[in-house]
Amino acid sequence: MTLQVSAPPGTARLNVPVLAQRRWPIPGTTPYLAAAARPAPDGTLLLRAPANAEASARHSLLQFDPAQGRWNTLDFGLQGFETITSHTVISLGTRGTETWVAVRGVTAAGSFLVRRDSAGTLTRFLAGTPETLNALTPTLDGRLQFLVYGQPQVLALDPASGTVSRVPTDGVPETLVALEGGRLAYTRRGAAPAVVTLDPQTGAARTLLWAPRMSACRIC
Repeated sequence: MTLQVSAPPGTARLNVPVLAQRRWPIPGTTPYLAAAARPAPDGTLLLRAPANAEASARHSLLQFDPAQGRWNTLDFGLQGFETITSHTVISLGTRGTETWVAVRGVTAAGSFLVRRDSAGTLTRFLAGTPETLNALTPTLDGRLQFLVYGQPQVLALDPASGTVSRVPTDGVPETLVALEGGRLAYTRRGAAPAVVTLDPQTGAARTLLWAPRMSACRIC
C-alpha cells in the first residue's frame, strides 16, 4: 500500500507493507484435527489425522491447495482399523510426485507402507513388523527410512526390491531426518536424551549430548 503524506516542508510517498491473514475452513460436518502436515513440491499441503480419528480420516490424507483454496482427499485403499501413522512426499522431477504413507496393519501380515504415484496407482510394501511405524524419511538413494515405535533401530525400504533392512541404534529413536551425504539424524529419548547422526550403510553413529550445567554440547 502506498501512502502520500503531506507535512511541512513538503510531501512524501511511502510504501507500507500490509500483512493479511486468511483462513480456509476444512470441509465436512465433523471437525478435523490434523496430527501432522507435510508440504509437497507442487505447493500443496498434506494433512494427516490422528490415530484415534474416525475411519474416513484415518484412511486418507487431506490435500490443500492454497493457490486455489481447494481441498482434496487422497485415498490409499485402507479399510477397517488400518491407520495411517506417518506420511511423506517425494519429488520425481518431470515425472511428478509420489506420496507415501506408513500404515498400522491389523492382520498377521503386520504393518506396511503404501506408495501412491502421480496417477493414483497404489503399491503396498510389507514392513516386516506388526508394530506402529513412524517418521517416514526418504533418502537420495531412493529408499524410505522409518522408525518402529519403541524399538532401537532404523528400518529402510528399498522400493525396487521390496526388501526391508535394519540398522540397530544406541537407544530408541523418536524422530528422524535425512542429512546431506546420505547420513541420518535422530533424537534419542529415555534416560540419556541426545541427537545422534547415523550412517545407514555402515551403522556408524555419532552422539551429541547436551550438558546443561556447562551450557555446551559435547560430542561423543
